Amino acid sequence: MRHLLNPYRSGFFSLLAVLVLLASGFCGAAQHGPSTQQPAATRPKYKVATVAPNLTFQDRIPPEQLKFLKDYPGQPEKKLFKDKQFNALLKLVIPKTTFNYGGDLSLADTVDIMLHAGPAVVSVLKNRYVMVATSEGPYRQARAFLWVDAEQGIALGGFFFDPTNGEPAPTLTIFSNQLRVSELRMSQLPAPFQDDLHLWSTQLNLPPITARYFIPKSGRKYLLEHDEDLCNGVRRVVITDEVCKERKLDAAEIDVEVAAFLYRTHNAADATAWNLNSLDVEQGAWEQQRQKICGSAHENLECWLSVTRQRTQAIIARREQDAPNKLR
Repeated sequence: MRHLLNPYRSGFFSLLAVLVLLASGFCGAAQHGPSTQQPAATRPKYKVATVAPNLTFQDRIPPEQLKFLKDYPGQPEKKLFKDKQFNALLKLVIPKTTFNYGGDLSLADTVDIMLHAGPAVVSVLKNRYVMVATSEGPYRQARAFLWVDAEQGIALGGFFFDPTNGEPAPTLTIFSNQLRVSELRMSQLPAPFQDDLHLWSTQLNLPPITARYFIPKSGRKYLLEHDEDLCNGVRRVVITDEVCKERKLDAAEIDVEVAAFLYRTHNAADATAWNLNSLDVEQGAWEQQRQKICGSAHENLECWLSVTRQRTQAIIARREQDAPNKLR
């Protein structure tokens, strides 16, 4: 499990979020101590995550403007990258913001560097879903892609790399000007996109659980939550129930680290961790509270998973209270 095996632990847990957690009813449960053998009536109860709302894509691209992409499978990527229609498409999709990729660059320049760095493959599935993807990059294992639903006019880009700015790493970032939200779960994205992303990630042997972000039109960076099936679909390998629970907890713990990092950096896409004060005391306070509530993770994984997910939601809620309009 991540909390037991991964040496990386971020220090971005605010004391205020700890208090939010305590005020939400956990402090009463904590008085029972770490034992998992409490009577049923006194065991802490946890809310089940609600189903994610439907996602609306804004400013869809007319299908006639995307037909040209279907002519490129099998052709050299240099030809595609010189196509004015393709470059115009990138401008429509990429949010205008600054991103930290070894240094501060525009997000457009970042994507351009990643796409042009290595061999790119263009694939078309069902004469509809187009994927332009690279398999290697010039810096920190960077790989990038552009995915398009040529019928619905939906376009999403993304890239994977291992940042050095102190944030949870490695990272997968999804971006699109068609996104106008500040909260997003993987299950809300189109199923064909999820399938193509899974295939791309598998072919490149990328980790199925990693720090994940999305950048909407606002140019801010937000948490892309893990809520997909992490047990039956990952690498197509059958796993035990215990390993499945551990994998879910790994995902929840990286999500809470990402949420805390983003809260402390005000969701800036070019943020670094080096100018932040250490919050190890506050982090430790929350972790101790989780230990009191749930006891051992090995004995009560479901409790750890639920408390960790609620911690993430508490941080996100606090961000919305601090700046409900500024961060969209």
